[in-house]
Amino acid sequence: MTSVARSASSRTTTGHALPGASVWPPGAKRWTAGSGLGELQFLGAVRDLFLLAGEKGLYGFDAGTGQQVWHHPVSGGSGSWSAVPTDDHVFASWSGELFCFSV
Repeated sequence: MTSVARSASSRTTTGHALPGASVWPPGAKRWTAGSGLGELQFLGAVRDLFLLAGEKGLYGFDAGTGQQVWHHPVSGGSGSWSAVPTDDHVFASWSGELFCFSV
């Protein structure tokens, strides 16, 4: 389940609201994601997506909001994910199987 803490009218950092701020201060926590998905590994980024992988599958998250955009589940097998993002695709492998995803 993804949790996103963000307000269009104000930005928050360490509990302090910045009314009307149009730019996030350096180091400000913008959102959190991935809670409940188990241990995740960052695989890379493509366009406005970043890719995370874990024992439950491969995930694509929106880099601006932290919203989960897609998930490719896996079951069984052993090993770890590897992935290479390109302009239009993500090529990934898990337990000897190769996948190609559109982005």
